[in-house]
Amino acid sequence: MINIMNILGNVLKFITDPKNTRMLLLALIVCLILLLFRQCGKTQDAKLEVQQTKEQVTRVKNNYEASKDSILTYKLDSETMRSEKQGYELSLEELKNEYKELLGKLELEKSKPPKVIIKTEYVIEEVITEVPVYVITDSTGNKIAFLDSISHNDNNYRILTGNIPFKIDTTEKDPMIIPGKGKFSLEIGMGLNLALLKDKETKKINIIVDTDYPGVSFTKINGASILDNPKNKKTLRQLRKNWSLGFQVGYGINVKGTSINTSPYIGLGLNYSPKFLQW
Repeated sequence: MINIMNILGNVLKFITDPKNTRMLLLALIVCLILLLFRQCGKTQDAKLEVQQTKEQVTRVKNNYEASKDSILTYKLDSETMRSEKQGYELSLEELKNEYKELLGKLELEKSKPPKVIIKTEYVIEEVITEVPVYVITDSTGNKIAFLDSISHNDNNYRILTGNIPFKIDTTEKDPMIIPGKGKFSLEIGMGLNLALLKDKETKKINIIVDTDYPGVSFTKINGASILDNPKNKKTLRQLRKNWSLGFQVGYGINVKGTSINTSPYIGLGLNYSPKFLQW
């Protein structure tokens, strides 16, 4: 009991000592500032939650519109046709479940999450006329051969080759040509420029596909921008708690026995760290 009274007396003496008044006043100010930071942190968390809710509502609305959107095709200039369609903004979980058709045969890897996925299907319509045809006779027999090619530019071209073997039946009064099974080869080079854009105002995703190859029409354009989960380091930082348990290094009040003094210290304690001081 006497020991407790001595400690209380020393504490009271320490508090009333004019030399410690300034330090205690500073400690009180620090506590008030920490309480203010705590309240600011709660307000910031509430604002962040409201903002994230609004973003989620906008994203769901835009994804619904994308599911109903159709392909718009128009001439960009004298050579280029452009096709565009609204795309999705998806989380990785949504991509694996509701929108897994976008993956095709792509397998998701935990260490290599996709950022953008674009899937297209197209039809090429071309009428080929005035193809040079040759009759070739060699050791393998007779054949009709043809070769036709066209180059629109370095990245857009078409090469068509083939041959049809044939025999001439002379056993009848009128000779008859009997064709065999033909062999054909078609090589097409087609340049595609694909872009996935996000409007800063509406947050809508737009997929654009450009090509200079004549006669191309896109029958399907689908794609998505994949959200980070969480979105980025800023979101990670915002999701951290202000209060935590951890190691401390600082300068403070030290109680040893019945004496009280101030000194540097290292220890384990409860920390308060406002979000703007976190990194």
